Amino acid sequence: MFKGYQAGAVDFIRKPFNPEILRSKVAVFAELHKKNQLLRRQEEKLQRTNADLVKLNQELEQRVFNRTIELENLNHELKVLNLSKDKFCRSYLMICVTRLRLYWLHRVN
Repeated sequence: MFKGYQAGAVDFIRKPFNPEILRSKVAVFAELHKKNQLLRRQEEKLQRTNADLVKLNQELEQRVFNRTIELENLNHELKVLNLSKDKFCRSYLMICVTRLRLYWLHRVN
């Protein structure tokens, strides 16, 4: 019997065997086989789903990376535009102040 277990057996039947016990054991092992097959199919499906999720996650990470670069570039452009706007506003303010001084100088004289 021990040699049988070493060879991979999971159960044994003694002679003379009872047909009802044999049917019962065959039914149990047939059900066990079906459940193992179902479990194997579910595992394969989970592995495919996991592979799909890994791929989608990598694509999402790449999209986030690309968008981050795009936003950084836009932020830089915005800073440059703000500096230009500030410079323009200061210049315009200086022009306005100068005109106002000239106006008052002309009026006073």
